[in-house]
Amino acid sequence: MKHVVFFFLVLSYSLGIYNSYSQSGKKNDSINHTDSLSRKQGLWIENDGLQEINYIDDLKNGVFRSYSRKTGKIECFGEYLRDKPIGRWFYFDEKSRLILVQKNISENKSIKVRNAAKESIILPYKSYVEIYGTNGRVVREGLALYDESIEIDFYMFGVWKYFDKNGVLFKEENYKEGRISP
Repeated sequence: MKHVVFFFLVLSYSLGIYNSYSQSGKKNDSINHTDSLSRKQGLWIENDGLQEINYIDDLKNGVFRSYSRKTGKIECFGEYLRDKPIGRWFYFDEKSRLILVQKNISENKSIKVRNAAKESIILPYKSYVEIYGTNGRVVREGLALYDESIEIDFYMFGVWKYFDKNGVLFKEENYKEGRISP
């Protein structure tokens, strides 16, 4: 029974049910609350209800969820610590299928890429990425470098592995500056 209760609490928290109630079980009406210094505190519902973000002292801190404007279903789930993405982030398509997982998110302080203007730049984030096919299996994986959001654009870097529909590795490519290197 303990496992069932624990699972329910974890599931409730991840779905946002637990956030709207205080530990005493009473409804918490402090959504989109600021403190006396006008800093965001607690759960904020933003972007016309499509994003749920937890804040501590005006910094994103805790679970983040975003929902599709078209379907209302979850499209992204992750966590922040002091305004920086951490842990694993999960991205879903309109049919709620997992399409991408980010792991080991960290700051990029040294790997350079060339942008469209042929300038050498350092993108602020890097993470290990797994991209999934419609059958739920990983189709490719490797290191990604990106700016604000991996959903918008990313550069592939280092060795990327490619898998067939059965999950069997069939190719590896080495990327430098977002392009296949010889």
